[in-house]
Amino acid sequence: MTIEAPTPTTETARPKMTALDAARARAQDLAKKAAQAKAKAQKLEQKIKSLEAGKARAIETRQKILLGAYLLAQAKKTGSGYDFSRMTFGEVTLDSYLVRDDDRQIFGLPPRSEAA
Repeated sequence: MTIEAPTPTTETARPKMTALDAARARAQDLAKKAAQAKAKAQKLEQKIKSLEAGKARAIETRQKILLGAYLLAQAKKTGSGYDFSRMTFGEVTLDSYLVRDDDRQIFGLPPRSEAA
């Protein structure tokens, strides 16, 4: 009894890949991986920028809180009659700086429409 090798069919037969075809396939695979790595690096850079911006905002917020606490402490030292409308830093008064009526109310300033 003789066993014959099966003849290749269209389903099982694979064309032999040449060295050039293999190199092209490898180059395409590497290009795809490079594009994925580049996208991942860009995403990480965006995350770093976002974290840095968040840290900067947190520092600025803390500065505002501390500066406000300092100014309020100085106002208390002068007595209960401290006039926030004349408070200045540089050439700008607090009265002219605050434009929102609810912000002005916190400091006992009249609404902007009445102040004009």
